[in-house]
Amino acid sequence: MPVIGMATSNFFLVKDVYEAVKFARENEFSGVEIWSDVPHCYVDDFTRDKEQWSRLHTLLTESKMKSALHAPMFGINIASINHGIRKESIRQVKASIDLAHTLGSEIVVFHSGKRPAVITPSRVKELTFNLNIDAIMAIKNYAREKKVYAVLENCGVDRDDYEESLADFVHLVETCKINVCWDVGHSHCSWGVKETFESLKDKIKHIHIHDNDRSYDQHLPVGMGNIDYQLIFPFLKEFPGMIVHEIQGMNNCEEKTIQSKKELDKLLRY
Repeated sequence: MPVIGMATSNFFLVKDVYEAVKFARENEFSGVEIWSDVPHCYVDDFTRDKEQWSRLHTLLTESKMKSALHAPMFGINIASINHGIRKESIRQVKASIDLAHTLGSEIVVFHSGKRPAVITPSRVKELTFNLNIDAIMAIKNYAREKKVYAVLENCGVDRDDYEESLADFVHLVETCKINVCWDVGHSHCSWGVKETFESLKDKIKHIHIHDNDRSYDQHLPVGMGNIDYQLIFPFLKEFPGMIVHEIQGMNNCEEKTIQSKKELDKLLRY
């Protein structure tokens, strides 16, 4: 059976990271994915302040929940053609790996780099691909040194995402020989749930679960969109890693998170 987790980002500006972890514990989640960006657990703040990471480590230990981290994503781009931005972006992802190691978390989720423009000439896209490869390999190798798994999340939902197609993402994954965080909602919006699953199933190490009506990346509770979870039900039921409810929305976030968990629990009981 999988570990059923909750993303602390569900509570973004309405709970701090400690309150979010306590909510997960009180509502019987067996895992938590910590948002290691502002405003929850920004890596530089936490690694500089021993009291903060020590408090979080103690809370996770006492809660007896598995934990993972989501690397920073706001304003960073690991494949930026601006060398300074690229270097700083990679540093921040590596810092989240250091924090994961300190907290005893075995998974760090990160995103590939962005394209430099909405419409990218083929030569610039090739450059972005090569910069992505260099960055992903550096992150993967650093994580291995720290005994942490760095997993690449499928995006493809924003106009400047590098991966315009499933083939683009698979090419990154296969070239770097890296495991993935399969975001089910992203695949529904972009390349199709079944198609993405069939292409990535042997590489899936971690899962983000949510729902949408395919019009955009809504991050609704499971069952509130039109994703056909029956397509992947056998895989979810036997998945040995963490399935993380990643639900967005500032209103009724507690209710939406619990609703999503109940719906998935119902599916997994069949």
